[in-house]
Amino acid sequence: MAGLNCGVMVALLGVLLLGAARLARGGETYEIALPHGSNITVLIKPGVPTLPANVCHIISKGWVTPLSIKAGETVVFSFSCQDPQNHFVIEIQKNIDCMSGPCPFGEVHLQPSTSVLPTLNRTFIWDVKANKNIGLELQFSLPRLRQIRWGESCPDGVTHSISSRVDTTTMVRIGTFCSNGTVSRIKMQEGVKMALDLPWFHNRNVSGFSITNRSSIKRLCIIESVFEDEGSATLMSANYPDGFPEDELMTWQFIIPAHLRAIVSFLQFSVSNCVKKEERVEYCIPGSTTNPEVFKLKDEQPGNIAGNFNLSLQGCDQDAQNPGILRLQFQVLVQHPQNESSK
Repeated sequence: MAGLNCGVMVALLGVLLLGAARLARGGETYEIALPHGSNITVLIKPGVPTLPANVCHIISKGWVTPLSIKAGETVVFSFSCQDPQNHFVIEIQKNIDCMSGPCPFGEVHLQPSTSVLPTLNRTFIWDVKANKNIGLELQFSLPRLRQIRWGESCPDGVTHSISSRVDTTTMVRIGTFCSNGTVSRIKMQEGVKMALDLPWFHNRNVSGFSITNRSSIKRLCIIESVFEDEGSATLMSANYPDGFPEDELMTWQFIIPAHLRAIVSFLQFSVSNCVKKEERVEYCIPGSTTNPEVFKLKDEQPGNIAGNFNLSLQGCDQDAQNPGILRLQFQVLVQHPQNESSK
């Protein structure tokens, strides 16, 4: 009898351990439903570095890795581990076609809501296609954006990556941005691709920007930088540190309080080999009788600028055999007047 009891207890313990193992391997169940016509695709894929599938995998009618969900589909899934954020990432892409119909202008929402998504590192991507003569403006609510070099990371992990089209197949990287800066608006021509990276532990549930229709800007992009008080901003040419697109024009608009002054300093730059035109920077400065004021990149740049002003970078037609690289990283320092008699 004692042996029988012992056998029952061992069997019962085995069942309990098996149940505990299944519970430890299993996780929360999720359901993602994408409406018909939403033009949204959700992709859940292994992160970097990629780990063996037996460590953690997606369960949805069997083992599925990666898991792709398209508009009009409803998928129920779970993970075989308790820490999927260490193994998987999720991308949510929405395609917006402004060429065949009206654009959905206004505040951009996170769809699907972060509340129905698994707790993974998330990248929301908006790919907007527009006609060549259409200008699109991204407006960023507070906090404004701060540009960083390509490959750098933001302190809170929330990163904005913005690209623009120069034709139907070529994208130009306008810049990568963190929060808590001076950039309030970015205007682009023909189309825009915006990616918002949110770490799995961040509870943000808004995009923080809106899209507005604008007339043609006749250049690659315009970046608006607003200063409320003393401070500085470091900004870079498109594609930095790679080369600025050939024969393109890019403009920065600076909004400066009337009682402060601005100084422009070029931190790093290089020039390409031009066969037509000449690479240059142009300033539109309040009160100047020679607007636009034209400088070479190697020249000393204006200082003690009073009021709002524009700075533009103009490329050239490059030598096809030896194009070189046009790139620019510069700083705008805004402070109280130091010497009103010097420019």
